[in-house]
Amino acid sequence: MELALYNAGLKSLYDYTASGYAYMGWNTVSKDTASKLRAIADGDKALTSVIDKVKKSYLVPPSSQSVPQVEVIFSDGYTGVKGYPAANSSLFGIGTFSLIGVVQHPLSKGYVHINSTSINSKPTINPKYLSHPYDLQAAIAVAKFLRQVATTEPMSYVWTAEYEPGTAGGRCQHYPSATERTHSDAGVWDRGKGC
Repeated sequence: MELALYNAGLKSLYDYTASGYAYMGWNTVSKDTASKLRAIADGDKALTSVIDKVKKSYLVPPSSQSVPQVEVIFSDGYTGVKGYPAANSSLFGIGTFSLIGVVQHPLSKGYVHINSTSINSKPTINPKYLSHPYDLQAAIAVAKFLRQVATTEPMSYVWTAEYEPGTAGGRCQHYPSATERTHSDAGVWDRGKGC
């Protein structure tokens, strides 16, 4: 029904979204970034699993032109860690938006260890986020790119001050995410190494 309203030129739920998404390759961020990150990945001779090889193949043509490496999310509203301004704050009620950057194919490898035969025992989980130099440099590149997007017209006209992290010593925040896939070559588990 909503799609029919939209197609008829009438107001519908399709007229509003709280978020916008863009998926792009490193060349969109910058050609220097693409070359630098490709060199980091190519320089790591320990990346030998099937999954590693697939991820590395995404960094060279023709895959580098069609497989996104970066996700940029525009979110209408606040999605940080500082917290929205308190009700008694002069900033309470400000309109906000968030730009969130995601590295699509990280090379860091963590682990999950089963410590006991008891079903009630929690496993030890260490995702080792940003432990591979590629991931760290990629996250930095994405953060710089988001700042560039925010300060370029027309986006620069819709905001007056940066609430978080702020320009005085900006820092990058990492928000973990996970995926589960059923395809053996693109799955979460690398059976040769446990995780």
